[in-house]
Amino acid sequence: QGESGASVPLPVTEFAAPLLSRLDSGESASYEEGIVESGRALGWLERSQAVATLQSAPCLVDLREWSHWGLVFEGLFGDLGEFLQASVVSTVAVASRGLKILELRAGVFVWVQSQPSLQELRSAVVRGDVGTVCIVLISLVVFY
Repeated sequence: QGESGASVPLPVTEFAAPLLSRLDSGESASYEEGIVESGRALGWLERSQAVATLQSAPCLVDLREWSHWGLVFEGLFGDLGEFLQASVVSTVAVASRGLKILELRAGVFVWVQSQPSLQELRSAVVRGDVGTVCIVLISLVVFY
């Protein structure tokens, strides 16, 4: 109750339907917006959107987790490793960023620098930039 003794209405909480439909394989459910197919959290996505999402990940971050690959893209484009080989590795945007993909262990992919330098490592150490030091060190180990 408020100061005047009148009851204060509680805020209303509304819940939306889950993004993913939990249907048996092959089935689909029709909603007002159209057809929502099983395994597609955000509806129909284009290959360019998947590539852009992967390219936006910072170095040394698991690309599968960063992109929510299993929930968002796998139903459309399949396995992340195969998609990376077919669609991402050779793109101009990746080359212009100076990045390469490193598979740490089966199915865990991260970006690393393709041309790390000792000068860049020294600069990062002097600045106290631990993140850049880690990226450059791992890239140096991988490529030299």
